[in-house]
Amino acid sequence: LVLLCFLGLEGTGRSGTTENYRHLLHALVGEPGVQIEPFLTNYREYAQVMGNSLFCLIPKGIGTWTHRLFEAMLAGCIPIILSDDVQLPLPDLPWETFSLKWPMRRVDQRLLRYLRYLERIAPELKASVDKHACWFDYHSEDHECTPLFGLTRQLRSRGRADDGSSARERFWVPWRPEIVWHILACAECMEPPGREPASDGSAGSDF
Repeated sequence: LVLLCFLGLEGTGRSGTTENYRHLLHALVGEPGVQIEPFLTNYREYAQVMGNSLFCLIPKGIGTWTHRLFEAMLAGCIPIILSDDVQLPLPDLPWETFSLKWPMRRVDQRLLRYLRYLERIAPELKASVDKHACWFDYHSEDHECTPLFGLTRQLRSRGRADDGSSARERFWVPWRPEIVWHILACAECMEPPGREPASDGSAGSDF
C-alpha cells in the first residue's frame, strides 16, 4: 500500500495563467511510501495506483478546481486538497471527515511527517471517503446521493446561506490541528509533539 501518490508531475510551476506550485512536489519524490511521477497514459494503471494509495495529492489545475478530486474519491483515496482559494462543491458535505486542505505553498517534509502520524486514523478517513463517494459518482444507484442531486440542492439553497466566500483560504486537517501548527511554524522540527487520537475518532478541526 502506497502512503501518498500523485501522477502528473511536471517541471514547471505554472499551468494556464496561475501558479500551481506543483514543482514543490519534487521535494517528496523518492521518499519511502511515496509515488510521485509524471502522468500515466495507461488509465487502468493510473486508477490502480490511486486505489492502492492512502492519500492522493490534489493540487490546483489551470484554475482553482481540478478533476483529480473526483478521481481520488472514486478510487477510495483520501484527498489532500492543495488549492488555497478553491470553493468546493457540495458545501454541506462534512469535508473535514474525509479530506485535508493543506496550504499549497507548504508542500514539503512537514506534510509528509503529518501524514505518517495520520496513518493511525486512516481507516476511519478511508471509510468516510467510501461513504461519501456517491456524491461524486454520476453512476450512483442511490438517487439521493449523486452529483446532480447535490448540485441541484446547492442551487436551491443559494442566496439563503453563505455563498462560500467565507470558506476561501481556509484549511483543515482531520486530527490534532495543533500538531500542524507546530510543524508549519518550525521548519527545523523533525518530530512534532503528539498523542494518540481521541478514542471517539473525533475529527474536523479548522486552523
